[in-house]
Amino acid sequence: MGYSLGGGSLPIHQCRGFETLDINYKVTLIEGSINSVIQALQATRQLINLQQDVYGLQVQLATGGFIICQLVGHPWTVLIDLPGFPAIDTYTSNVLDIENPLIISLKDKRAIYAVNSDTSVSIGYKFYINGSLTERFFYCLNDSEDDELDDLDDSEDERPEGVYEFWSERRLIMPEEILNPYDFADSFLQEQEAFVPCLFPRSFVREGDLFLLSRNGLDRSDFIRMDYLIFHSFS
Repeated sequence: MGYSLGGGSLPIHQCRGFETLDINYKVTLIEGSINSVIQALQATRQLINLQQDVYGLQVQLATGGFIICQLVGHPWTVLIDLPGFPAIDTYTSNVLDIENPLIISLKDKRAIYAVNSDTSVSIGYKFYINGSLTERFFYCLNDSEDDELDDLDDSEDERPEGVYEFWSERRLIMPEEILNPYDFADSFLQEQEAFVPCLFPRSFVREGDLFLLSRNGLDRSDFIRMDYLIFHSFS
């Protein structure tokens, strides 16, 4: 996690992994250029509205609306569902149990659905290839534990207590072999050349709100493009 707006060690176009763990969010990454991903999404015949090149502009948020963008130097396109995001008080593993119809409709793409909560001290991802789930990881601190994320980071020689879940068709790893859940999830993203940016931190928004698509420290030149999509049935 080498980049942050507060003086990170890498320029954003070189970053891979999670930008930060100090926030609640859920992000979908789809491998390919933003144009190729939009073409794939249009093929689902569920896309009903597309506003292009909206970084720095206000959009009116709608049910089924997503922000889609590709950062310069990154091979993955980022898809963010804003309404209600990231107003998540707790995370349990069932946040990953619901199959995303948008992801599984992409039969010729790799996709990652990543979640993190600093509130419940949890992290996880699902990895899809050609619409099929091939790997799943989830970690959550036990409800009985009082430790915070900073306490876990200080215990470098101890495996954090909590619930570990891991399943994969591509590699054989037992959950008890995962020594640090944050390093494990971050390393997975780096191996895929993927980056989960924190573009709109702490954005408590609702349907119908006007939302400014901008973030301190980034400008239009950091993006290949940012668009706003509205789907008929995906939400």
